[in-house]
Formats: sequence, structure tokens, C-alpha cells
Amino acid sequence: MPDLRNTLAHILEHERYLAGTNEATTQQYIVLPILRALGWNDTNLASMEVLPEYTVESRRADYALHIERGQNSVVLIECKKWNEPITRHEEQVCFYAYSGNIPLAIITNGKLWRFYLSRWEASSLSDRIFCEVDIENRDRAISDLEKYLLKSNVASGESELNAEIALEEKETTGNNQPAQQIVQPVGNNFPDSGGELKAMRERVGLTQVQVALKLGLAAGSAAAVGDWEAGRLKVPLKHQTKLIALYSTTGDVPKSDPSDSGIDSNNDRIDNKLVEQGTIPVSEWTIGRVRDLLFESEEVRRYHEDNFSEDRRNLFYRRVAETQNLIEAESWCLKPPKLNKVVCSFFLRDKGVTRVRRVFGLLLQTCLPHARPIGRNGEKIRDLSIKSNPPRIFAAITEEEARQLERQYGCKFCWIDPGASVYYNIPENMSELLRVLEFAYNKHREN
Repeated sequence: MPDLRNTLAHILEHERYLAGTNEATTQQYIVLPILRALGWNDTNLASMEVLPEYTVESRRADYALHIERGQNSVVLIECKKWNEPITRHEEQVCFYAYSGNIPLAIITNGKLWRFYLSRWEASSLSDRIFCEVDIENRDRAISDLEKYLLKSNVASGESELNAEIALEEKETTGNNQPAQQIVQPVGNNFPDSGGELKAMRERVGLTQVQVALKLGLAAGSAAAVGDWEAGRLKVPLKHQTKLIALYSTTGDVPKSDPSDSGIDSNNDRIDNKLVEQGTIPVSEWTIGRVRDLLFESEEVRRYHEDNFSEDRRNLFYRRVAETQNLIEAESWCLKPPKLNKVVCSFFLRDKGVTRVRRVFGLLLQTCLPHARPIGRNGEKIRDLSIKSNPPRIFAAITEEEARQLERQYGCKFCWIDPGASVYYNIPENMSELLRVLEFAYNKHREN
């Protein structure tokens, strides 16, 4: 594999020749060499990791990156000519990523690389930017490119998780760019507003995912439907007639669950409509209700099913439900649980008094991908197999605080990630860790 440092040095040596060249030059002599140095193979027909002229919603992006042939794209890249201003083009690549359910989007002019997390909940493009790389700052560029675009990091989910962490940091520090609409609001080309669209969808009993599937959106993505309802994206012309017909339907509407009662045969899946109507208590979280969160992301659901046994998944979902019930019983001001490939995070509703918004979380695997855990006595943790170790819970507290909680309440931790989190085995009864979760919450929340 080519060395990234040497690749960047070679590009910068020929910088004066790049002035005035076209986009194809950026692709051929800058983007592809950098991708190769980051472990991506653009010559292997068997894997097709780097696909040029990738089609999304009848439009084309310059490159899409895949971990395995036939799987959904994980990174989308749009290239412009050397040193061309890229801000006016960012709407293009972000729209492609939203439509294609692709988590990471990049726009580059060869010199500047701008990274977006497409699924991040935000009202503007600038709020989705988690990293900007200028290759002239070589050391920083190497660090960031490897952190977010190294193939092994993308494949493990570490890149996406690091992107979330960077955006959490960005929110807590208030270091945001001025808000900017992705495109003109809903309403200028569609007869109903975003709020009216949402009301119509709910009236016929459809979820965002079901609408996306009915419209034939890539990978059943619900991201576009959510953006229409939030007024951040226009409804594309090709979907308008079908959407109106779909929302005019009064019968034959698919349910979230095949059971008319709203609960499946295992008594663990709750129909969200019944919850909203008050038939089932909102505070009652179950395995099924947690599992339903995965329907918002087909990619996450597939990842869970492909990498973890059903018993392990259900154990994890049950612990998430128990934790959320505990949170509601304590009346903590936390957002609803957020599930991704390896972690269920619990975020503060506001920025809190510290720089941390994710105060604790539960893991399907042993530890967070970016963690460097050490044992209780300082020993290195070597076996971090995601399949052989049980799920864990972590809290954003220090080792000293964890040891004090252990002395005071008997909450024994298993290892630590210095300066970041403390990890615990998940007890049979989540309330046994109440003191730890309460301490982490009170430490970071707004007083």
C-alpha cells in the first residue's frame, strides 16, 4: 500500500502544474492515489471497492466506496478542479448521500477535503460538517484522513463513530457555521407543507420507512422523508404524484406489526400508533420497541443481524429498554435512545455544563471502536473480539470517580478508557448501576 505521507508530498510538489486543470485531473492524480494510500483498491473487479460515476436517484457522484461488492455504499465523494471553491457544490454531494442512505459524504477540490455525516440530525449543511482537511497541513491531514477515511476504520464503523463524536464536540463548543438551508423549503413545488405531509402520513398509519419503501427510495431510506417533513428538502417531482396517492389511501395500509393488537406473539413489539393513542403506556419500553428504532436504518439492522446472534441482540435490546425505563422513572432530561451499529447512546437534551453530551451508553461489542481500554490494575486489554465478549455499558466518568462509586455503592467496573469512559459488565438488574448512571448524568447536565 502506498505511503500516505509520500503521496501527499508528491501531489504538493506538482501543485503549480495543477492550477487550471479540470475535475478529471483531480480524480486521477489526487483522489485515487490518496484512496489507494488509505487502503482502497480501485483495480480489483472482484470487490469493486471504488466505483466511479456512481448513480444515486438518477444522478451521478464521482466515486462511491464499498466494503464488499453488492453492499450499500459507505462513502460518497464528489470532486472539483484543483483549489476551486467547494461550498457552492456541497449541496450536490449531500443530497446524493441523503438519497442513497450513505453515511459519509466528501467533497474535495484536491487540496481541501470536507467531510459530512449525512444522517446527523441537523437543519443545515454546516451542522453536518465534522472535518475539513487541507493537505498542505500534512501532519494534520494524515491524521484526519486516516481517522475518517482509512478503509479499516470505515469497515469497522470507527470512522462513523468518530464523526459522531466530532459533531457532539462541535455542538458542545458552539463552533458551528452559520445555518444554511440544504435546498429551498418544501412548499415551493408541492401543495402541502412539511408539517402537513407528516400529518397526512400519520393519518394513514405509515412510518417514514414504509413511505420510503413504497416510493422505491434507495435501501428503503427514511432520511429523505424526514427531510421533507422537516422542510429541509423539496419533494422531488418524480415522487409527488405517487406520494399524494399514497397519502390519500384510506384502506389496505401496512401496519408496523402484523398483529391487530399492536403487540406480537412474544409480547415485545409495540405499535407506535397505539402508544400515541394512549392504549399502551408511553413509559413502557420493551425489546420490540427498541428493535423498532432500527427500522429507521436498514443498514444498522442488517449489521446487527449479520454480526451478532439473536440471543445477544435481544439481550442488548432488553438492556436498552430497561435503561430507558430507568431514565424515565428518574425523570432525567435525556434524548430518546439513539442506536447505531455498535452503540446505543444516551444524550443530554442540552449542552450541559461540561463538553460531554453522551453521558452513558450500551455497547453490542466490548468497547467503543476508538477506545484504548486498560484493566482495573493498569493491564492492557488484548481480547476485544466483538463476538466472544458480552455487551458492555459505559459512563463518561473518570477512573477516580469510578473507584469512589465502587467504594461507596459497590459498583465494580471492568476497565477504563483513560480520559473518556469507564466500562461495566451489564448486571442482571440495570438498577444496580443506577448510582453510576445518576452520577454521570448529574456531572454533565445543566444545573
